[in-house]
Amino acid sequence: MVRLFRFCLILWITLVSPSFAQGVAPEAYDSWNKDATRAEAVVENAEASDAALEALRSQIVDWRQKFLDAQSQDIARVAILEDQLNALAPVPETGTDPLADRRAALSEQLNAARAPLLRAEEAYSRASGLIREIDQIISARRTNALLELGPTPLAPSKWLTATIEVVGVISGLVDEVSDAFNNAAARASFQSNLLNIVLQLSLTIAFFFGASRVSLQARDLSQNVARNPRLAHLIAASIKMAMLIAAFYTLGAALLQTGMFGVRGALVLDAMPIWAGYIIAAIFVSDRLATGSGSAFELPSDIEEGSIRRTFVLGALIFVIDHALEHVFVFNEVGVASISVLHFVLILLGAYVLSRATVKLRQASDSEDAGPDGVFAVRFARLLAQVGRFITIGAPVLGAVGYVTAAYSSVLASLLTLALCSVIVILQGGLVDLYSRAIGREGEQEDGLVPILISFVIAFVSLPFFALIWGARVSNLSEV
Repeated sequence: MVRLFRFCLILWITLVSPSFAQGVAPEAYDSWNKDATRAEAVVENAEASDAALEALRSQIVDWRQKFLDAQSQDIARVAILEDQLNALAPVPETGTDPLADRRAALSEQLNAARAPLLRAEEAYSRASGLIREIDQIISARRTNALLELGPTPLAPSKWLTATIEVVGVISGLVDEVSDAFNNAAARASFQSNLLNIVLQLSLTIAFFFGASRVSLQARDLSQNVARNPRLAHLIAASIKMAMLIAAFYTLGAALLQTGMFGVRGALVLDAMPIWAGYIIAAIFVSDRLATGSGSAFELPSDIEEGSIRRTFVLGALIFVIDHALEHVFVFNEVGVASISVLHFVLILLGAYVLSRATVKLRQASDSEDAGPDGVFAVRFARLLAQVGRFITIGAPVLGAVGYVTAAYSSVLASLLTLALCSVIVILQGGLVDLYSRAIGREGEQEDGLVPILISFVIAFVSLPFFALIWGARVSNLSEV
């Protein structure tokens, strides 16, 4: 059995992984020692930023993989020599060993083959140790940031300061546009780029017009032709969402070429497609989940469709503001205390969104007709209600006493969890509809074997995304 395992290992390495044969050149260890020494100094000082530590970690991971590959090659060579040595006849108890020279030669080759293996193992262990230390530093920083107790954001003076600083940022943006409008060079740039601006604006109008036409065509198709209107609406809504995001992208590019926006304005225009994407995606999810034609839930008569859509859009606005705070307010015009106040406002807003969303979805799941997605959608709706229950109360309290970072992170993670669960329900319904259409059995029951299998696969595939939402790093998942 051992020999069979060794033979399979050698065959796999020889045929499937020819790159292992390259090993690690002796001079490469010199480069590794330099990188490892530098990494050890960085780890010892523990002053590098998280981004720098992640970059250093990625470099060390590459080295570790090389050493692992080298070990695989060396293990195969050592296994061959050990098999050859074991295949020799035993040393006679008396007399001269006729195979002494061959035995000595193989032993010498075996010792020579083990030397690079031991060196690769030592380097691999060193790299793994450095990676663990870097992970510990990053994890400790994140934990300390979450558990940091700062001053309460409820002080009126902080709210006044935050208001003044935010108004100052907006005024600075308006002043940039006003100054550019009165600048001869900016007007000349506008005139020189006029043709490109007109073309991009025309493309923007075409995208907006196309998105509206897609909605009308989907409505007519679902009423007159399609046997599965929900699938038609899902496909049409996806196309419409992509076209609207593209429209805002071309609109931002056109406005940027006018030359009427300075540095702050350029940051806003660059972020505009992302902000529009948040809002459009929120409308898409709410329509497909509970408010649009062929949605996952059939709402009770006492629930207004527009209220759910407004709730999702309000949640998207939280991420728009969060993105603006991180990517637009980059000139230190808003202090740390003001950022804390703004985060607390978003915490309150997020708690309100979670409260309304979970209550509405709970009511929808408790209705007599849960909709075409049946059991799966009902269970997910109840899960969403459970997720937001404690965050709705706990996050504002934590933020008020000074744990703003922990409260803010929990609110954002809960909102993302709500969004991801909603997408899972929509995706599950779309795949079940697609399967039903493929086999020619429209209206396949939710409790059928294949729909249950589809639900299980989607839930399983979504687990890494939930882990990332709640604080896991990509490296934690990719290196499992």
